[in-house]
Amino acid sequence: MAIKKFLFIAKIFVTIIFMMCSNIFAQPAASVWINGTPTGTKVAPASATISYGINVGGTITMQVNGSTVSSFSKSAAGQYSYTFSSLPAGTHSLSVTLSTSWGSSDSDSRSYTVNAPSLTVSPTSLPPGYNSGSSSISISSNISWTATSNSSWISVSPSSGTGNGSFTLSYTANSSTSSRSGSVTVSGGGITRTVSVTQAGVPPPPTVTLVSVSPSPGTATAPASVTLYYSINQSGTVFRSIDGQNTSTTGQPPGKSGAWPNSSTN
Repeated sequence: MAIKKFLFIAKIFVTIIFMMCSNIFAQPAASVWINGTPTGTKVAPASATISYGINVGGTITMQVNGSTVSSFSKSAAGQYSYTFSSLPAGTHSLSVTLSTSWGSSDSDSRSYTVNAPSLTVSPTSLPPGYNSGSSSISISSNISWTATSNSSWISVSPSSGTGNGSFTLSYTANSSTSSRSGSVTVSGGGITRTVSVTQAGVPPPPTVTLVSVSPSPGTATAPASVTLYYSINQSGTVFRSIDGQNTSTTGQPPGKSGAWPNSSTN
């Protein structure tokens, strides 16, 4: 009786062991695959979304360049997606790994290239005259940007854009004789560029100053040669006359000390 009882218990034990082993060996090998290429933004800090499938439930591990950024469980086979965020500039390996409770695992990966943000403006400075006017500013960029005037007499249109483009910088007339300075700031993606504007003032009224006469008045004997020395404050045409007879010299620069030689007087 004891032997029969022992054999019965042994048979049950072997059956249980057999069933456990059969269950283990019957589990499928883990399989994970990424569908197509990642999608998302291409300028740092970028985001990239992958679509992936798994054939069984298990633990999902997401990595960027071999470093784990997230780990979570999926209870069943299916199609899923995951978004990697804050990717810096450079080429990255994005991978997904499926690990099962029975020790089977599988991985798949894709590369994803992220560009550094760029923003340049041209020209970076303007020297307009005192009259009102406008100039076109060119933008070369791979990001969204905004243009902001820092001066009340300067305006911009449009004030924002994305990628390559341009905006019009307009300025009002300067009523002062002094020059004035202002600027426009263009910013985006953590980058700031400045367009400097220095507008000329209204020119002062023209003046001419008689410096001296040679020889001194009252000392010359007719027919005499008289030389007049004078200075002017800006470029222009200088008219000279004796007894109502005019002559002129054009294009003389400011500060010119002119002479009027060989003039006869009685």
